[in-house]
Amino acid sequence: MRNLLIVILVIAVVVLAAALWWMSSRPAAMKEGNVPPGPNPCGQGHDTPNPVVCIDAAFKVVTPLRVRARSNDWIDFYIAGSGGDLDVQFTGVTPVHHAHHLGAQDSHHFRIRAKQVSHSSGWIKYKLVERESGNEIDPEVMIDP
Repeated sequence: MRNLLIVILVIAVVVLAAALWWMSSRPAAMKEGNVPPGPNPCGQGHDTPNPVVCIDAAFKVVTPLRVRARSNDWIDFYIAGSGGDLDVQFTGVTPVHHAHHLGAQDSHHFRIRAKQVSHSSGWIKYKLVERESGNEIDPEVMIDP
């Protein structure tokens, strides 16, 4: 009976150690839902840990003009007022994963995920495009480790 108790205790410790290792090695995977569903946060602040970029409804001003993110962070892009059809374009050297809309009804909201980097990328230009009007803005992004 004592041996069975020791085996169960060892298995529990191994499972706990594996779960802790998995959670600590995959922090970005656990961040995917950090932006809560709901209204567009532009102009009213936000409480997400992810960087948020806002473009005014006239598609003339982007805030912040330079966005800085860490490896594996999500960066969310919004057109203020929840209108328009936003496209975000990066060059091949920008350390980001594929960018995408969050659904057909959210064409004003775009999200990208920074890749894992070992050193800062430096400031890299990217392009914000409002597809309906063709207006473009060229802000900058930097990805840090």
